[in-house]
Amino acid sequence: MYIIAGSTGTLGSAIAEELSKNNDIFLIGRDEKKLKEQSSKYNCDYEVIDLFNTPEPREFTKVIDSDIEIKGLVNCIGSILIKPLHGTSLEEFNDVITTNLFSSYFLWQA
Repeated sequence: MYIIAGSTGTLGSAIAEELSKNNDIFLIGRDEKKLKEQSSKYNCDYEVIDLFNTPEPREFTKVIDSDIEIKGLVNCIGSILIKPLHGTSLEEFNDVITTNLFSSYFLWQA
């Protein structure tokens, strides 16, 4: 099984589409409506988890059966701010850095 974190975004959706052709997949994301649609389309399980705002980053380890072999973890969690740097506030810059850096940290930690 492959775990795809951030599966509802553009890149995560494309990877889920491709991996689901020959593999079991498990989806992680923040948008339950989109996850339900993907889960139905790919006949797979999912869990709504916002790793950045989850008090216990290892929460998702409780939803995957420990007998299942995990072949890979695809991390598509991320955020981008398309704006010139000179017009970007420090708070906006920190939000992007924090989302991309710490959500990845929590995912790998778990």
